[in-house]
Amino acid sequence: EYLNGAHIYFRDGNISVLSAENGYFAIEVPTKQPFSLIVSYVGYRSDSINLSVQQDTLIEVNLSKGLILERVEVSSTKDLRGIERSIQIRASDITTLPSLTGETDVLRVFQLLPGISSGLEGNGGLYVRGGSPDQNLILLDGTPLYYAYHLGGFNSTFNPHSVKNTTLFLDYIPAGYSGRLSSVIDVRLKDGGQDRWRTDLNFGLLSTSIATNGPIVKNKLTGSFSLRRTPYDLLTNAYLKYIDKQDFGLGYYLFDTHMKLRYQHNLKNSFSFSFFSGVDKSYIRQSSSNITLQEFSGETFRGKANTSASWGNSTINLSWSNLPSPKSAFVLSLRYARFFFQDRNFLDVSSDDQTIILNEQRLQTTIDDLGINLNFKTYHSNFLHGEAGISINSRHFTPFEQGFTSKNKFTDIDTTFSEGQFSSPEYKIHTEWELKDILGKISMKAGASLSSISVDKTNYTFVDPRAIISYDNNGWSISSSYMILHQFLHFLSNSSNGFPADLWVPSTSGVPPQRSQQTWFGISKEKDAYNFSVGVFQKRFTNLIRLKEGQSFFRPGNLSSKVITEGEGIAIGLEVLVKKDLGHTTGWIAYTLSKNDRQFSQINGGNWFPYIYDRRHDLSIVMKRELGKNVSFATTWEYRSGHRLTFPGFQYEIQLDDPTDILQSYEGLSTIYDVTTINNARTRAYHKLDISFEFRKKKSKGERTWKIGIYNMYNRLNPYYHFLETDKDGSPSIKQISIFPIIPFFNFHRSW
Repeated sequence: EYLNGAHIYFRDGNISVLSAENGYFAIEVPTKQPFSLIVSYVGYRSDSINLSVQQDTLIEVNLSKGLILERVEVSSTKDLRGIERSIQIRASDITTLPSLTGETDVLRVFQLLPGISSGLEGNGGLYVRGGSPDQNLILLDGTPLYYAYHLGGFNSTFNPHSVKNTTLFLDYIPAGYSGRLSSVIDVRLKDGGQDRWRTDLNFGLLSTSIATNGPIVKNKLTGSFSLRRTPYDLLTNAYLKYIDKQDFGLGYYLFDTHMKLRYQHNLKNSFSFSFFSGVDKSYIRQSSSNITLQEFSGETFRGKANTSASWGNSTINLSWSNLPSPKSAFVLSLRYARFFFQDRNFLDVSSDDQTIILNEQRLQTTIDDLGINLNFKTYHSNFLHGEAGISINSRHFTPFEQGFTSKNKFTDIDTTFSEGQFSSPEYKIHTEWELKDILGKISMKAGASLSSISVDKTNYTFVDPRAIISYDNNGWSISSSYMILHQFLHFLSNSSNGFPADLWVPSTSGVPPQRSQQTWFGISKEKDAYNFSVGVFQKRFTNLIRLKEGQSFFRPGNLSSKVITEGEGIAIGLEVLVKKDLGHTTGWIAYTLSKNDRQFSQINGGNWFPYIYDRRHDLSIVMKRELGKNVSFATTWEYRSGHRLTFPGFQYEIQLDDPTDILQSYEGLSTIYDVTTINNARTRAYHKLDISFEFRKKKSKGERTWKIGIYNMYNRLNPYYHFLETDKDGSPSIKQISIFPIIPFFNFHRSW
C-alpha cells in the first residue's frame, strides 16, 4: 500500500516533509556526501536510510508494520499533520471503538472531535462549526458522494475494512478542494498489497462483509474488492414464506460493493481505476395467483402489490499519476458520480384476458456529475513548493419527477410530471503555495480558486482566497487561518431524520450560491505522549435558503417560489482537545463551547434566532486500554446540550362551519397554535456511555477478533422525536419519544 501522510525527516537540514496521496514526496539534500533520512508512519516501524546522492534520484521506501512501537525521538518542531492541520484517521486505528451496530463507522468517529457535532441520536451527519451536513464535501477516491450514509444516517457507506485512511480538513481547506462551506472528508480505499492477498470477513448487527486485496500481476497490478450486505430481509422473507403460503415479503437491505485496480507501469507512472456502488432499499410486496372478486363470479385473477423506496450512490474514477521531472508531479483524473432516490407504489389485478386495475405511482430525483481534473505540483526547494490545477464539471439534476399510471376497462392513463432537468457546468482553476521556515520558525500556506458556474441563463464567478500561518517553537505551535468559500449546491430537507427523501438543487438566477467566511486561531503544545490544543473560530454564512412554512418541493412550481432566500448565519466557538497517542492507555477529551444563529428577513420578524442544532456545550471522552496482549477495552462518553424546537407562544380555538375540514374537532372547534419566535425551546440534554471489549487470537493464518459491548450503558432515554400534547388543564406541552435504550452488540472479524 502507498502511504500518504508518512513523515520524512532530513536530520542534518532539520527539514521534514509529508508524503502525498500516492506516496510521493520530494526533498532537497546535499550531493556527493553521506546523509540520512528518517521515515516514520503511525503503526509502522520507523526506518533510517543512509544515502550518498550523486544526482537526482528516485527511491522507493518500504516500511514494515509494527504492532508494538517503541517511542521514537525525532528532533523536529514540525506538526506531523502538516501546516494545513488536517486530521487523518486509519480504519485500523478506530475498529476497537464501541458503536451502535458493532461495526465502527469511519465518519462517526469525527463526531467525537471538537468543533464537530451530530444531529439526532444515531444519525451520522456531521455539523461542522455551525454548518449543516450538506456543507461537507465527502470524497471517495476523489469522487464526490451526495449521500454517504445507510439506514437513515445510522451508518456510513464505507466498509471500514476497505478503507486505507480518511483525512478531514476544517481549519484550512486546500485550494484543490471546492464546492462546500464547512469541511472536506477525503476517503481513500485500499489499493491492494504487492506482497500477498489479504482477506477480511466481518459479521455484525448491521451487515456482513468480505473484503480482499492483493497482487494480480506481481509488482505491476494490484486489486482491492469488497461486498457488504444486510442479511435480515432474506431471513424474514424465508420465514414469512414458510408460515404463509402466499407470496408476501417485507424488509430492508443495504448493499455495497467496490473494486479498485492499480497499475504501476514504473516508478514514474501509475494508473488507477476505482468503482463503488452503495444502495439502500426498503420494500413491502405481496402477490397471489388466486384472487376472486364478487363482480366476476367463477373467475380468478392474479394480483401483485409492491411499495418500495431505494436510494444510493455510484462512483467511477480513472486517474493517471506521473513524475515528469525530479521536482514536479501531476495527477489527471476522470470521474463520474450518480445519486438517486426512488419511491414506487404498484398494484396490479389482472388475468390473461383483462386488467381489472393497474395503478403505479413513481417519484424520483437524480444527480449525474461528470468531471475531469488536472493537478500539478512543483517543488522549488525544501522551503517552497506549490501546486496549480484546473477542473471542469458538468452536473445534471432531475430534482423532481413524478409518474402516474392507471389502467382498467374505463381508463388508460400514463403520464409524468416533472420540474425538468437542470444542467450546471462548473469551471475552476486554482493555485496554492507553501513557504516553510521563514526566520526559522514560521511557515505559511496560501492559495485561491477561481470558480464559475452557468445555470438558468445566469453566470456566477467567484474567487475563494485562503491562507494559514503557523509559528512553531519547542513543541509549541500557534496557528491562524482565514477562508472565503462558496457552494453552488443547495440541499432542501423536509425533516431531520436523516433519510434522503430530500433534494439537491443548483443555484439559479433567483437563488444565488451560498457563501461562508471563516476565521480560526489556535494554540497547541506537544509534551511527551500528550497533545494539548485550544482554538477559537468565527464563521459567517450568507445566501442561505430554507423551505417556506408548509411548502414541499414535491409540488409544482419553480425553486425560488418554494424557498426563502438571502438567509444569514453566524457561528462562534471555543474548541479544546487533550489527546494521548502513546502507551497502553490512549484516547482524548474534546470540548466545544459554541453559539449558532440564523436570520431571514421573511420569517421571525426578521430577527435572529438559534439554529436547530445550536448546541451550547459538546463534550466527548474517548479511552482505549490494552488489558493484555490479546484483550483491549474501549469506552466513549458523550454529552451535548439539547437541540432547538419551536414551541407555541399561545393557543386559541376557533369555530369552523366547514364539515369537511379535517382540522376541526367533533365539537366543530379547531385549536390554533401561534408561534411567536422560531426555535425558542431546547430539548433535554443528550448523553450516553458506550463500552466494548475486543478479544483477539492469532491463528496459523491471520487473526480472529470478537468485539462485544453495550450501547447506552446506563439506559439514558435521549430524545429522538418530539410532539405537542395538550395536558388536562388545556396547556400544551412537548413530549418526547426515545428509540435507543440500552443495547448490547457484537462483532466478529476474521482476517487471513
